[in-house]
Amino acid sequence: GELNKVMDCLSQYFESDTIDDVHNIYNYVQADKQIDPEGEDLPLHRFHEIVEKKVKIQAMQAQELRRSKRLKEQLELHDLEAQQMVESYQDPQ
Repeated sequence: GELNKVMDCLSQYFESDTIDDVHNIYNYVQADKQIDPEGEDLPLHRFHEIVEKKVKIQAMQAQELRRSKRLKEQLELHDLEAQQMVESYQDPQ
């Protein structure tokens, strides 16, 4: 529609496509950024929505990084324990 610049642009851009025309998803996902890189024309609620999602994504990435480090440390501990078991098995006293 007229109030949604992205949808209006996309509908005009792809209006000549046929059912057989397939586009990569990134053609649609980055449309807001391509049309309005600074977000100046976005409605305020949409701008806040984008900021909130960006913060959530950053928090999820940080959480995944911490989780990856913990898993790595846990695997290292398991490797040490396994090595100790092998050594004690090979050298029974």
